Amino acid sequence: MSQKILQHISLTDELISISRIISNSGVSSYIVGGFIRDSLIGIKTVDIDIAVSNKVSEIGTLLAKKTNGKCITLDKKRNIYRVITGTLYSNIQIDIVEAATGIKNDLMNRDFTINSMAINMSDVAKMSKTTIGIKDIIDPYNGIKDLESNKLQLTSPNSLREDPVRLIRAIRISSQLNLEISSTLKDAIFEQSHLINKPARERIRAEFLNILKQKNSSKWLREMDSLGLLTQIIPEIEHTKGVSQPKEHYWDVFNHLIESVNKIEEIFEYCLSKNPQNTTIGTQFMSQIPTHPTIDCHFNSIAGNGHTRVTASKLACLLHDISKPETKTIEETGRIRFLKHAEKGAKISEIILKNLKCSNSLINIVSSQILYHLRPGQISQKSEMPSEKAIKKYYRDLGTVAIDTLYLNMADYLAAKGPLLEQSDWEKYCLVINDILKNGLNKNIPDKIPNLISGQDIMNRLNLDPGPLIGNILTKVQDAQEDGIIKNKEEALKYIEKFTSLGE
Repeated sequence: MSQKILQHISLTDELISISRIISNSGVSSYIVGGFIRDSLIGIKTVDIDIAVSNKVSEIGTLLAKKTNGKCITLDKKRNIYRVITGTLYSNIQIDIVEAATGIKNDLMNRDFTINSMAINMSDVAKMSKTTIGIKDIIDPYNGIKDLESNKLQLTSPNSLREDPVRLIRAIRISSQLNLEISSTLKDAIFEQSHLINKPARERIRAEFLNILKQKNSSKWLREMDSLGLLTQIIPEIEHTKGVSQPKEHYWDVFNHLIESVNKIEEIFEYCLSKNPQNTTIGTQFMSQIPTHPTIDCHFNSIAGNGHTRVTASKLACLLHDISKPETKTIEETGRIRFLKHAEKGAKISEIILKNLKCSNSLINIVSSQILYHLRPGQISQKSEMPSEKAIKKYYRDLGTVAIDTLYLNMADYLAAKGPLLEQSDWEKYCLVINDILKNGLNKNIPDKIPNLISGQDIMNRLNLDPGPLIGNILTKVQDAQEDGIIKNKEEALKYIEKFTSLGE
């Protein structure tokens, strides 16, 4: 299906002014890349790529001075500079690159045909109007035609080898613009997928998180897997394929992980956009999903690396059962178990995310969700509502990820049941989650209170060796502290002497 392409691109007064500044410097300059692509399909952007024949750093410095902005060196070796203009220029971001051998060679060396278009800035500088016609766009590789046809195609057969980040960028651009990757490009990605680990991990992370950011990211995760990229970036996922689960689960571990991402996307579509479209859950199930006025602000807050908690939750869904292959056991009765998979999964996810150079804050939010992802289902007995004490303890233990984990648990539940989801079971489950969500938030429970004593204090006082008993005693102390039975360190130490003397 083709999409409508605008016949004229609107140019702001600021962009025309910038064109005149550069043209007056005497160098050949062109607007290239994503700005033209996005403008043709009606997407507004303040990110502009400009190719100049020479004097790249000088042009960057000049632009920064004339626009009351600043110039940053992005890649000195590749001669790439970024200018952030001042407020009078709407804080436009301009990346300046060198096209020393001419614009035709520059376009030939770009990644995809829809990005291999240019506009001569000297033409813009001379304009008395604020639009430029489609016929004035330099388009040697038929990028306009491909954009109109919703096709993503390589500009050059060597494009992926020249910069392997383009392997995953193809997925990111397609997910953002809902493009179909051409069969030729798919074949090329599959054959060269092993090259994805050559570029800096920060660049891979940026593209990967931007894919997860999209509303339909679960679809594109499957596309990445079919092209060999997903397991190149996260090798641990390969081991989840074909790993069977108990009868309560419809999917194997791998498909469960992808479906969990799909389900949390649908949950967020319902809870955050208030206009769910193309959901597979069904309206009778969708209407039961617990929500609260505060979650919009919560999930739209930044988790790390410039991404919101929505993206972080999708990442947690993708990784929450990552340790199941190594923790799987089958008992004599045939029962399948994954003992301590949450704890081990949290540790594995930390390794994965550190390898991707994610920020500490993002790592902590994701790994904490994985560590506690079973907790909402364990907070009360079946068919019983959780106690006020249990809810209070839940929020204090989980702290800043308490809400996130509730929604991860919902996605996990839906993905586990798959098409076998029963209305009555879902309603009962949602009643519990709703109670945890609303009672916890409405009572404004404070963050986890600090411990009065440490494990070392317990070992010293009771002359005990390290072991599980220390953790059990700490839990008892925390419960007593939350109930107001003990209020300081000395009371805590006396408390543990009392119950240990009674053989507890």
